Amino acid sequence: MLFSGPPSSGAFTSTSYYVVTSADNISASPNVEAVFAIATNPNALEVSVDSDFTPGAQYTLAVTGMPAPGGAVTASITDRVASPVQATPANTEPEQSDLDDLLYGVDIVWNGQDIVEGSNGDLATVSGQSNFQGAIARRMASDGLTWDGSYGAKADQFVDAPSLYARPLAGLFLGQAQQDDRTQTASIGVMQDPNDNESWWFALQITGKDGLALPSIPLPALPPT
Repeated sequence: MLFSGPPSSGAFTSTSYYVVTSADNISASPNVEAVFAIATNPNALEVSVDSDFTPGAQYTLAVTGMPAPGGAVTASITDRVASPVQATPANTEPEQSDLDDLLYGVDIVWNGQDIVEGSNGDLATVSGQSNFQGAIARRMASDGLTWDGSYGAKADQFVDAPSLYARPLAGLFLGQAQQDDRTQTASIGVMQDPNDNESWWFALQITGKDGLALPSIPLPALPPT
């Protein structure tokens, strides 16, 4: 407990000045069995109780008549004991069914520069809808593949294009989404900046083969001419 000034030495000679009680009746009220000074902070003291605090429970520490240089101190503080946080094991992925893998496939992870290695020393993989969503995003950003010129929206061709090209570009985005055989339905919204007639952006909505919608995929705006 922290005070505005240092307690007197008599504050540590008796536990009768201190009472800890349950503030929410979740647990029993422990007894104070010792009081300690804190070497790094002379204005604070620490109390020791005879039982462990219950995680998540709320307690009140009341101080009555504690000796201090400026006179006896009476005060109280109420606080909640933190609940432990369950740590996520390393390299643990959300549980997925075999059906997710069959519908959306399993791929190794590429970070844009190299294949990613998992913490177990094996190649990291991505599967389920996350794999599908990543594949769609790569299609939208691609300028084509050496072995497949039809892959990719090739949006860089529209840089500095007039605003009348916004809808043709939206059609290319939509067509690329529909070329992925994991797509059940796809639609795209074309939106104009109300403050700039030459600034557009797109929101791609896709439903997978399992009937579940992917999160909306925002696509960058066309630069103004």
